[in-house]
Amino acid sequence: MPLHDGTDPAEEQDGEGLRQALFPGDVGTLDVSARRIMVQLLSGPSLEAERHPKLWPVLLNQELAIRTRLADLFLELVVDREVRRGFHPAGRGGPAVAPAPAAAHGQPDPAG
Repeated sequence: MPLHDGTDPAEEQDGEGLRQALFPGDVGTLDVSARRIMVQLLSGPSLEAERHPKLWPVLLNQELAIRTRLADLFLELVVDREVRRGFHPAGRGGPAVAPAPAAAHGQPDPAG
């Protein structure tokens, strides 16, 4: 589905600036490596440079995009460059932030 600016998010960026869909109906905007990082972080417990040497530099290069996507899920990205590890602690609620729904923590959401 084209966006209001006429671009189609289902076209993966290639060397010529075109985006190839990764699967039918794909409207994602992250590249394959960033998506793999998201899967690794969500399946947990972390992404470590030693265990994931191809993904670690991608995490550093695309940190803002990945941080943004995790925030959309009420999760925070923590990147420890000294230990070379990225992870997300449980989503946190605070006075200025609505608490994450229970489903974001792997529990059924009582609100349905």
